[in-house]
Amino acid sequence: MIVSTTAQRIEYTGYSSDGYIRLTYAYFCKLLFRHRSSISDNALREELASQKIPAIGWTTARWRKSA
Repeated sequence: MIVSTTAQRIEYTGYSSDGYIRLTYAYFCKLLFRHRSSISDNALREELASQKIPAIGWTTARWRKSA
């Protein structure tokens, strides 16, 4: 759950039929989470490249609200 004091328009890279939310890295870094981590995701990079989306250093990020 993302809690924000102001409504913000989410920057995203496109529609995702697999249920994942795809954000730009710059927007992801603006979000406030207690714990944030990311891992390299070659499958995601290849998927985005096949859709003609520039795929340089794409990662999968996970976050949670508490320890």
